[in-house]
Amino acid sequence: MKNKKTIFVALVICTLCLTVIWSCGKDDIPVIPPHIFGDAIELQPYDLPSLNANICYELWLVDIDHTYDADSNEVRIINEEMSLGRFYWDNARYEFSDLNGNVISNIFHTVDARNVYDFNTLMITFEAVEDDGIRANNGLIYADIEFGQPVHGIFNFFGTASPDVVMELEDPDENRMTADYVLRTHSDDGNPDTDIASGIWFHSFVQGQTGQVFAQTLLLPPFTESANFTYEGWVKMPGSLPRPISTGKFKVPYFEDWSNPHTGSYAYLGIPGEDFLVNPPEGFEGLFPLVLIGDGTDTVFITIEPYPDPDPLDPFPLRIFDEGELPADSSFLTRTFHMRNMYGLLPSFDAEVLEL
Repeated sequence: MKNKKTIFVALVICTLCLTVIWSCGKDDIPVIPPHIFGDAIELQPYDLPSLNANICYELWLVDIDHTYDADSNEVRIINEEMSLGRFYWDNARYEFSDLNGNVISNIFHTVDARNVYDFNTLMITFEAVEDDGIRANNGLIYADIEFGQPVHGIFNFFGTASPDVVMELEDPDENRMTADYVLRTHSDDGNPDTDIASGIWFHSFVQGQTGQVFAQTLLLPPFTESANFTYEGWVKMPGSLPRPISTGKFKVPYFEDWSNPHTGSYAYLGIPGEDFLVNPPEGFEGLFPLVLIGDGTDTVFITIEPYPDPDPLDPFPLRIFDEGELPADSSFLTRTFHMRNMYGLLPSFDAEVLEL
């Protein structure tokens, strides 16, 4: 009996030793990570506007690092970037074409079959048709690339790929962006009640101690000096005007816009807006001073425009703020019109990394 117990104990010890040895050997087997590779992007855009012949889209892979300078300011470093091609997008037909108008696939290949995962950002930019080979600094439609994760790009003022384009709000939040306007002719020879319906300015009326006063209510992230974008205000009156008319371009919402060619000789507010009193543009002869009283189809809106602007007479199809209609009667005298925030309706895309 004693011998049997001794043999049993020995067998148990041997079994344990073999288990330990096997386990140790198993731990020592190197774990080979899966091969991470892709050499093409399949692109599916949403709300991407069709463009005129003077400007096109370009798809980029960009490798971006972020660091901080001695003053704790975030610094964006571009390590490398690669163009995957320039294209047009027909939003009505929902198809891509090359710059000669030929329909093309929605699959874009990397140069020399480079690995997509050598980069960390996928970006769409607006580019001049005359290609200079340099990425325009307007890449606000972009996505982070992470292996195994869905690639969804959005128009993003507030993300890590945008600091070179916009100066962010102190509390980045698309819902904090606001725009109001009033109808008021500030430059009409010191008498703003004359031709009162000939001017539009992006501020509001608020109740002060002695009556209605003006308040700055246009809140947008300012574009940087080097950004290839500007904001621009517009008035569209299909039954009265031959085309939309601009209230002026601006990059910073709390200063006056870049030009006021139609204002009178009296001082006006140092904020974006315009009085349509003098110097009518081509096609508007005999229509000044404009009367900005609507008929239910007339609108005011603010666009995001490429800079330099390839088509300065027409609004670019990226609206950041929209308003249903101009007032139809004189009730606008001390009324503030609130504009609709369109940020959430700006372009986006889905993308899939492919190995071809």
